[in-house]
Amino acid sequence: MSAQTRRNTKETLLNIYGNKCYYCEESIASHELTIDHYIPRDIQKGLKNNLRLACFICNNVKANMLPERFLLHREKLVTQFRREQFRKLLSRIYHNWKENEISL
Repeated sequence: MSAQTRRNTKETLLNIYGNKCYYCEESIASHELTIDHYIPRDIQKGLKNNLRLACFICNNVKANMLPERFLLHREKLVTQFRREQFRKLLSRIYHNWKENEISL
């Protein structure tokens, strides 16, 4: 999908759904919303009515799950995702700190 097509698609979805994540219903700035395939692409390909706007976290956690499964377990999955991201961040901070400490 070209950048222009992506922008047009996102604009259409914003007009339909507004500036909210389809899954968690949080209001999100339009530039932070991502385009998600409601039914995973490997199951249903190429249909525009299969697209939704989602926040980064919901889109990444949902991945290739069917929406019903994701919504049923969303809270637990998002909490798990945030923990993993936090651990990765702490690890990067620690390693950067160790590198700077050694080079002093």
